[in-house]
Amino acid sequence: MDSIARQDLISAKAKHYLFKSKMRAYLEGSTEVPEEILSDFNKCGVGIWINTVGKKKFSNNSALMELDIIHQRIHAVAKEIIDLKKQGLQNEAEAKMFDINAIGNQIIDKIDDLSLVIQD
Repeated sequence: MDSIARQDLISAKAKHYLFKSKMRAYLEGSTEVPEEILSDFNKCGVGIWINTVGKKKFSNNSALMELDIIHQRIHAVAKEIIDLKKQGLQNEAEAKMFDINAIGNQIIDKIDDLSLVIQD
């Protein structure tokens, strides 16, 4: 692999950070963040990346499968946050952001694991 593959991984990380910022904006009342991007792991930037670039370039790497599982978990928590917010339980929804951040760190770690297989 090469610098293009490395750039793809940087892009995946950026997509994850964008997801977290959208989650924060949603919690703060933004109506511009579609709930499906937060709750559906196939519709966010990282999900699209996994299903296209990730599976094309890293299909034989177990870290990609682990990333996919962890990524699905973050969206399950995002759905919990959406449900809590809709019930008016803002403090409980906010508390779940700790889970989002912890799972998010695991996502970044898995993306970093994928970078270890890139040969310059």
